[in-house]
Parts: sequence; structure tokens; C-alpha cells
Amino acid sequence: MEIAEKKKLEKPNMESQVKMAGNSKASSAGARGGWASALNEYIDNPSNPLVVYHDDDVVIIQDKFPKAEVHLLILPKLKIRNFAELNISHLPLLNIMKGHSKRMIEK
Repeated sequence: MEIAEKKKLEKPNMESQVKMAGNSKASSAGARGGWASALNEYIDNPSNPLVVYHDDDVVIIQDKFPKAEVHLLILPKLKIRNFAELNISHLPLLNIMKGHSKRMIEK
């Protein structure tokens, strides 16, 4: 296998993933009313039938286009535009989301 082909198969590292998350297309999707802002509907209206759980920190919904038998999305109520905005202050929220994911798996 040639080097160029091998590079195509390698997964991007975390730094490149953060850059991708912060690129203009990804970060402006919500500003233009794309899929990211569509998810805000569930945060703003937790009585939606796709919402399976909500509290002060998160809303958990069934994915409209599931890729598995069970496909849930855990959405933070705190507005975070992209991965590049995450910092150490978000760690408690990420741990809360992780705890919810474990509980949902156990159900």
C-alpha cells in the first residue's frame, strides 16, 4: 500500500477533529438554522414526543433517523456551539451526560 493511500485510511487525531468541529461550515450550521439549531426545538420544548428524558442539565431524545435499534441523543441545555468551545468548566456537565448515557444503556 502506498503512503498516500495509507494516510487516507488513518483516523484524524483529536487536534484535527477539533479544527473540523470549529470550521466555518460546522460552526455556522446552527446560525443558519441547520440540523444543530433544529435540535434546540427539543431543548426548548421537552414535551415533544421524541423526548425520553429531561432535567435541568440535559434533554435526551430518540433520533429521528436512527442508525441502530436504539439511537438516542443526549443534548446539553447549555449552549455550546462546537468542540472548540469546550473547556475545563464543562467537565461536570460532560460527566452528567456520561452518567445519563450509562443509565440509558442499562435500560
